[in-house]
Amino acid sequence: MKNMKKKRTAFWGGLAAGGVAGYLWYLFKRPVLPACGFDALAHPAWGEDSLRAAIDAARLQADTEALSTIVPRHGGSAREHEARNWVLTRFRESGLEQVHLQRVFYPRWVDEGATLALTSPVGADLPVLAFSGSAATPRAGIQGRVVYVGEGLATDYARFDAKTLRGAVHLVDTSLTPRRIKALNARRHGAVAFIMMHNHPSPSDEPMMAAGTAVVGGRIPALSVSREVGQRLREEPSVVRIHTRSHYELGTTWNVIGELPGTSKDYVVLTAHYDAWFGGASDNAAGVAVMLELARLLCQMRQSEPLPHTIRCISYGSEEEGTYGSIFDVLTHARSIKARCKGVVVPDVVGWPTGPLYVDVRPAGLARLAHALLADVGYQDQTGYQAVVSATRAAYSDHVPYTFLRVPAIQFCTPHPYYHTTYDTAERLDWNNLRWTAALAGSALWRLAHLSK
Repeated sequence: MKNMKKKRTAFWGGLAAGGVAGYLWYLFKRPVLPACGFDALAHPAWGEDSLRAAIDAARLQADTEALSTIVPRHGGSAREHEARNWVLTRFRESGLEQVHLQRVFYPRWVDEGATLALTSPVGADLPVLAFSGSAATPRAGIQGRVVYVGEGLATDYARFDAKTLRGAVHLVDTSLTPRRIKALNARRHGAVAFIMMHNHPSPSDEPMMAAGTAVVGGRIPALSVSREVGQRLREEPSVVRIHTRSHYELGTTWNVIGELPGTSKDYVVLTAHYDAWFGGASDNAAGVAVMLELARLLCQMRQSEPLPHTIRCISYGSEEEGTYGSIFDVLTHARSIKARCKGVVVPDVVGWPTGPLYVDVRPAGLARLAHALLADVGYQDQTGYQAVVSATRAAYSDHVPYTFLRVPAIQFCTPHPYYHTTYDTAERLDWNNLRWTAALAGSALWRLAHLSK
């Protein structure tokens, strides 16, 4: 009898374990799009030219300017609600259906102040900004000598012995490598604090320091300084004292969601976050403007030609603090996303008058779509800027949680020197560049929405 019970227990236990394993494989390993689907996306869909031709640069400019004047609008800021309601109203005006808010709870990092003082060779107080996620120091602060480690990559750290790095304040340059990786490298090599200096001189008397999230739940202070301050620390043997105060609280933000129903329950996501550290004209008021323009045009075109797949427009909150809005959405709807979502299109940091435009794709097979779009739209001829297709660049935005479910994603992004600073303002943008970036995003969305099952 006891053996029978053991066998029964083992059977049901094995069955449950197999079911869980199968479900996890379905969620995280099974691709949403088969290989043949990538080939189909390389060809234009009927009506795509009409969508691109109808894009209005003046409307893109008006929406970008309107949202970028709501300052600040990062999570927990005084005007975050105003920005969210602005997007909600625009969604309804565009003709989207089932427009609603999704409430999100997340761990919000709250800055209580940071100071950086040069104690040697001379005493001086230096302007500094704490990165979101930075650890708080003891009440007395921490002190350490400054060691400049280039970009803060593994290859840079390989040039130093452990004794030089341990107990020091690590100073690094800004680069395309995410600050999160730099901060984690600093901690692994024994830093007591991490400082990232801007790569470009401040264009005015106001020091240009980049905001952002270093790492959630950081173990060491993570700070941002201007190029001028960084050069001063780098060029002479320096010792600094750092004070930072911060805490975490239960934060609330909202995702704004609207739909353009298609003939199928399957859907494609077009997303652009509305939050920003400062005015955030390129990051990401311009991305929201692209989403609104495409939503308006698609709602108009649907009256004569129904879309095969539904299009979901989502403006996520708290992207800048760790993509919390999209993480919450994907975690709470993982099963339906895996079953129904056919792709994600993300314009994030767009419209800047420099190049290149990065077209980041996941998985690598989506590069065929990216190359085909650039050729069909003629982006370089229309704007004068180059474009780079990448399946390896560590680009972080609201598409990343989807990619863990193997949902195809394509992001359009133009990194620039004023990213995450007070100098990312609307008057600096190139509206023709934004217009043709919108054409790329619209064509990508259109092809995914017309992809056969």
